[in-house]
Amino acid sequence: MGEQRGTRTEVIVSVNHGPGEEGISRTARQVVIIGAGGNDPVTEQTPAVRLVTRETIGMTLQHFEPAERVAADRMGYMASGAYVVVPVAVARALDVYPAAYPLHDRSETRADYLAND
Repeated sequence: MGEQRGTRTEVIVSVNHGPGEEGISRTARQVVIIGAGGNDPVTEQTPAVRLVTRETIGMTLQHFEPAERVAADRMGYMASGAYVVVPVAVARALDVYPAAYPLHDRSETRADYLAND
């Protein structure tokens, strides 16, 4: 398998940013959007993210998640207060509007997740 590639873009964080222990936005201020073309390499400093689209109650909700699956012993992914900036070329390829979309990169242990209820 070759090196994973996509389009590198910025991550912005809100004042309420809380990526937890393992969220990629804890350290990364750039990510690589995969699945929309591009030739930028995925690295430890620029991890891969993918667009997730969910249909619910007559609405379409979209956000980004790390391309790597959440660890089996953790709950997630959930919003962390970080956002992925989607440039025009990527927006066209993904058929979305150019904007900043939520990055769901936070995960928690089951015990922590239940304690936060």
